[in-house]
Amino acid sequence: MLNESRTRASDIASWISSTFAASARNSSGETDSNNASPLELGRIRKQYIRKLLSTNPVTIKQTLRLGIFNQYSSGARWFNVQGKKSRGWKPKCIGIVNKELARPSNVYCDFRPRHLEHEIALTEELIDWPIEITDIKRCIMTNSELKPDAQFQNLM
Repeated sequence: MLNESRTRASDIASWISSTFAASARNSSGETDSNNASPLELGRIRKQYIRKLLSTNPVTIKQTLRLGIFNQYSSGARWFNVQGKKSRGWKPKCIGIVNKELARPSNVYCDFRPRHLEHEIALTEELIDWPIEITDIKRCIMTNSELKPDAQFQNLM
């Protein structure tokens, strides 16, 4: 299971780097990584996190498992700085989850689910799936008649 999450993290890292390389093309159409701006990589990371938080409640440790951040401290700093912004989109801390004997973790999401611990445990399970986690509908976005926990978006 650990190897699967590492390959998933490398897939996300390669997606970010390929998107970054595609946005850093020079006038002749060739990729020039020396002229690429770190701001563009930050924008791409922010877009991915925004898409992730629109569909899934996550903790900072889960963003580490997804490969978005390399260290817990860099992820915590990013969420702290982005949360203090006065304009534009910012991640919302919707609660705190205390798992087992571990330190309490802040939960970030764009909506507030009813059962926070259950949703975090479900996110933990969905990280290991081979499906992209942002393509999975959760909570209130699923079929209201069937009432599933999670649903693949292409099925609706």
